[in-house]
Amino acid sequence: MIKEISKKICQRISNMKIFYKLMLYIIFIGMIPILTFSISSYNNTHKQVEHQLFQSSEQLFNKYIDGIQFKLNVFDNLTWGIIVNDSVQKILSQADKWQQKDVNQVHEKISRNIDIMYKSKRVNGIYNIMLYSLDPNFPRDGHSVSNVSVLNEESWGNKIDIGSKDFISFFYEVPTLDEKIVSIVRPIIDVASDNWDTIGLLKIDILDNELFGLNTNSDNDYRNSLYILNDENELVYYEGDSQYRESGLKTINSIDVDDKSVTIHKEVIDNKDLVFHKNINRYKWKIYFITHYSSIYKVLENETKSIILYGIIVTLLFILITILFSKKFSSRIQILYRKMLKVQKGDLEITENVTGADEIGELNTYFNGSIEKIKSLIRENYIEKIEKREAELVALQFQINPHFLYNTLESINYIAEIYDCDEICIMSQKLGEMFRYSLNKDSEEFVMLSQEEKHIRNYIDIQNIRFENKYTLVSNVIKEVEEYKILKFILQPIVENSIKYGFNNKEKGIISIDAKVINECLVMIVADDGLGMDEEVVLKINNFINDMAFNQIQGSGKSIGLRNVNLRIKMTCGEEYGIKINSLIGKGTKVILKLPIYL
Repeated sequence: MIKEISKKICQRISNMKIFYKLMLYIIFIGMIPILTFSISSYNNTHKQVEHQLFQSSEQLFNKYIDGIQFKLNVFDNLTWGIIVNDSVQKILSQADKWQQKDVNQVHEKISRNIDIMYKSKRVNGIYNIMLYSLDPNFPRDGHSVSNVSVLNEESWGNKIDIGSKDFISFFYEVPTLDEKIVSIVRPIIDVASDNWDTIGLLKIDILDNELFGLNTNSDNDYRNSLYILNDENELVYYEGDSQYRESGLKTINSIDVDDKSVTIHKEVIDNKDLVFHKNINRYKWKIYFITHYSSIYKVLENETKSIILYGIIVTLLFILITILFSKKFSSRIQILYRKMLKVQKGDLEITENVTGADEIGELNTYFNGSIEKIKSLIRENYIEKIEKREAELVALQFQINPHFLYNTLESINYIAEIYDCDEICIMSQKLGEMFRYSLNKDSEEFVMLSQEEKHIRNYIDIQNIRFENKYTLVSNVIKEVEEYKILKFILQPIVENSIKYGFNNKEKGIISIDAKVINECLVMIVADDGLGMDEEVVLKINNFINDMAFNQIQGSGKSIGLRNVNLRIKMTCGEEYGIKINSLIGKGTKVILKLPIYL
C-alpha cells in the first residue's frame, strides 16, 4: 500500500513542470530552518515568560506585603495617637464622673479630637472608630463612645478579651454594606498610672477591601488569587477569579508552612502554580498569594502571534524569492517549450532565443536549425499564397483607423485653442491608450474581449469630448466571456458607423454591446438607437460586406469598414463566421458578429 502511494507521488512529481519541481524542492529544504527557528523562538519565549511570571509575581507579592504593613503602621499610629490624647485620657480615667446625660458633651470632646487626628493622618478605608469605657455606667452615644456593657449585645462581643493587653482582630459583616469589616481592638491604658492600667478599649473598623485589596493598576499581566485566613484558618477575604477559589483553598491546605514564621514562604506546586505565604503574627492573619501558571498562555498568546506573523512574513518572502529564482532558472526551458508549442500550432516565425552554451542552449540551436529547414521547404510551395493573404489582412486592418485619428487630432487642436487645456489631458490620455493599443508592434492579432471593449470606451470618451457627451456606451457583456479572445479592431468600425451615420439630427445616442455563447459560438451584438435603415438598404449592405473579392470598390461608403471587419473574420476564422446587419427605420441598427470561441 505504501509502495503504491509512493509510486503515485513520484509519478505526479515527475509529471510536474520543471519550474514547480524546482520551486517545491527549494521551499521544502528552506522551510526546515524556518520551522526550526520558529519552534526555538517559541521555546525561548516560553522560558522567558515563565521566568518573568515568577519574578513579577514575587515582586508584586513583596510590594503587596509592604503595602499591608504600611497601612497597619498607619492605623497603629492613629490608634496610639487617640489613646494618648489628653481629652481621651482625661475622660476615660474619670469615667465614674460622667453620666448618660453628659453623653453629648463626651461625644463632642472625643469626636472632635478623633476627627482632627483622622484628618491629619489622611487615612482611607476607616468605617468607624469606637471607644469603650470599662465603667458600665459610662455614657453611650452609639457612634463613637460606649462602655463594655454593650459588648454582649454585639455579634462579635465574644471575641473581645477585656483583660488582654494584646491586639485583637476579627471580621464581621454589616448588613448595609456589601463589604466585610476588619476590626482591630487594642486596650486604652492610663498613661498617668504607674502600672499603665487598662481604662478602656479602642475599636477601629476598616473596610476589608481598602485594607487587603490588590492594586488593580498593577502592571502584572497574570491571573492571581489572594487569600486572607484568620487564626482559625477561616477564609475572611478573597480576591481573584472565582474559578480558582476552591482549587486555591485546596492548594493552601496541602502546603506545610510554619504558622509562626515571619519570613515569606515561596513554593511551586505540581501544576506549576506559584504560592506565596506570609504571616502577620500581630493580628494572627495568614496571607496566601497564588499566581496561576495557566495564565502564562494568555501572555504567550501575543508573543505566539508575533512569532507566527514573523514566520509567515519570512515564509512569504522566502517563497517569493524561490518563485523568482525558479522562474529565472527555468525561463530558458520555458522559452524552448513555448517555441515548440508555437511550431506545433503552425507558427514557424520564432523570435525568442535561448542564451547559453550548455545542453539547453545546444537543444535550442538544433531546434532552430530544424525549423529553418521546415520553413525553407514550406516557402518553396506556399510562401507566395501566405504572403499575399497576410498582406491582405494587414491592409484591411490599417484601413480602419486613419480617418478617426485625423478627426481626433483636429478636435484636440480645436479644444486647445478655446479652453485652458483641461479636457486636452483627458483626450490625450484616451488617445494615447488607443495609439498604444493600435500601434503596438508586439501585440497579437487576437485580444481579450475586455481589451477591445476598453478600446471602444476610450473611443466613445474622445467622441463625447468632441460632441459634448452626446453618446452613451452600455456594456452587457457577461463576466464569463470577458477573457475570450477576438480579432483586434473588429468593434471600432461598427461603432464609428453608428456615430457617423446613425445619429444624424439626434441630440443623444445610445450604443450597446452584448456578448454571450450560443451553440458553442461567441455571438456579439452591437446595437444603436439611431435612425435605422429600410430593408432594401440593409440587404444591399449585407451583400456588399459578404463579397469576398478583395478589390471590390463598389457599395456604400458607410459599409467599407463593416466589409473589412467581415473579411478579416472570414479569412482568419473561417467562412462560417462573420457579421450580419439588422435594422428598422426609426428603431436603430444591430450588427451581429458570430465568432469562434478562443480562450
